[in-house]
Amino acid sequence: MGLAEDLSYIESLFQPSFALIKYLEEKREISFKSYSEDHFKKNLTVVAASYLEHRLGSILTEIIKQKCSDPKFQYFAINKGLERQFQTFFDFKTTNVNKFLALFGEEFKSMICKEIDADKELTEQMTAFMEILRIRNDLVHNNYIIFPASATLTEIYEKTKNGIIFLDYIGQKLAA
Repeated sequence: MGLAEDLSYIESLFQPSFALIKYLEEKREISFKSYSEDHFKKNLTVVAASYLEHRLGSILTEIIKQKCSDPKFQYFAINKGLERQFQTFFDFKTTNVNKFLALFGEEFKSMICKEIDADKELTEQMTAFMEILRIRNDLVHNNYIIFPASATLTEIYEKTKNGIIFLDYIGQKLAA
């Protein structure tokens, strides 16, 4: 799946929410608008994080299949190394991916960290990726109903797009 296709999924996810919020605002249904916006922010954050998790899993699965020709070892790596392991790959209290990068060795981690540190846009993409994951983690583990959703729909949308771009970068680096 390419970046353009990923972004089209995100567009189709967010556009109905933006349209309904706009409609409620135009109709001066401020209470419904506020309620809907709060609900959409939380829901779309969880959905976006799920999408990013799935996308990273797909990237890693493809790389495992490319790099390891023996189906037995592919099966082992995918089923033991990837299945239901996503939450263990990251430290959600940080805004960096160092824990994830370290899974591929200190040399790889160091190289990628230097590239990220040297590129402001890449740093912003990484931070956005981690922010979506952190908010999702906070929502599902800290009482979804009362947890405050502080990011706007537009911010969640932009962070998700940047997260996809960051995953594309990580995928290229891992595949090299």
